[in-house]
Amino acid sequence: MISVQELHDVRRPSELRHLWHSLWRRTPRATFRQSPEFLEQQPISVGQRWRMFLVSAWNRPIGIVPFIQRTDRRSLGEVSVLSASNSEWGLFPGPVGPHSSTSFSAVVRHLVERDDSWDSLELPEVVAANKTPCRISNSINSGGLTAFRRTDRRLIGFELPNTWSQFWAGRDSASRSRWRELDQLSHGGVVQLIRFRPNGTQSGETDRDWSLLNMAGSLIRQQANESLVQQAQARFKRLHEMHGALVDEGCADIVVLLLDSMPIGFAYNIHCRMRVETLQMLVDPSVPGAADLLIAHMFQDEIARGDSWHVFLPTSVTGVVADWSMWQGATLRETLVTHYRRADTRSRLLRWLDGGQPIRHERAKHSTQC
Repeated sequence: MISVQELHDVRRPSELRHLWHSLWRRTPRATFRQSPEFLEQQPISVGQRWRMFLVSAWNRPIGIVPFIQRTDRRSLGEVSVLSASNSEWGLFPGPVGPHSSTSFSAVVRHLVERDDSWDSLELPEVVAANKTPCRISNSINSGGLTAFRRTDRRLIGFELPNTWSQFWAGRDSASRSRWRELDQLSHGGVVQLIRFRPNGTQSGETDRDWSLLNMAGSLIRQQANESLVQQAQARFKRLHEMHGALVDEGCADIVVLLLDSMPIGFAYNIHCRMRVETLQMLVDPSVPGAADLLIAHMFQDEIARGDSWHVFLPTSVTGVVADWSMWQGATLRETLVTHYRRADTRSRLLRWLDGGQPIRHERAKHSTQC
């Protein structure tokens, strides 16, 4: 039997740290962005509050679904919104626990049937470009409700094969020719990849290695304009704050590319269960092809390590000039799926103002998740 309990006495994710981590370690396709340490680094505005829902099966916890409740002031009056936690690297990826779809469906049903404190429910789903989001909207539509979609930020995803030669076999001849030219250019100097990926507290590897992280400083100062410099400085301040928690969980992944002992590329990634997510990438704009060289050496190393997926999160490559057509990754969109609680005139006007489109499903049509 599935039951849902709202934890009214819990005001922040860290208060559930032990239970949260036990479920997070059993979450399929888990990411550090689902951890309480990451969530608590994201700012909560005045008037917003956490709402935590615990899903159990036969009295045993199987999922945690966190929401943020906020009040939006619109021309039609105040609107109470339940949404996923937001960050500059994307919205909260989904419920924590081994049965995320079951947990999410149970919480949506609970909110619709037993909670009238909200006007709209907003949840993210990552889908391939021009595809229909199904995972979340199916949960909403299964209760006889209508879901609407709004497309937001872009991500770029890569499925990594077993070998480097297989990776290039999956690209066209123009891409392979472009890579050979770029690879030959790099032979003018000594290229070296340094990667810092500690296993965390479970293996006793908790050295922070701040010196490697601080190598990004020179690249930040070399960005094309002051706006990009300020953006990079702000993001690295956040990364410094999260770095210790990432190391302890075995999720930190820092990559530095050196050319003749000088850093020309830097990436701070999250690594979790053979999946890599880039939070920040920087390159020396004075070195032609620096971004593509960094991507190439990073992918080649990940394939050798047995990683299966790499995604560049929103804002992670801002200001970076890379030849994405050469890499031929999958363009993914973070789509916001919304349900409006009431079917009155005010809700219809809200839907019109939000610009959401009704989600209509076709049989055997599935979403692509990063």
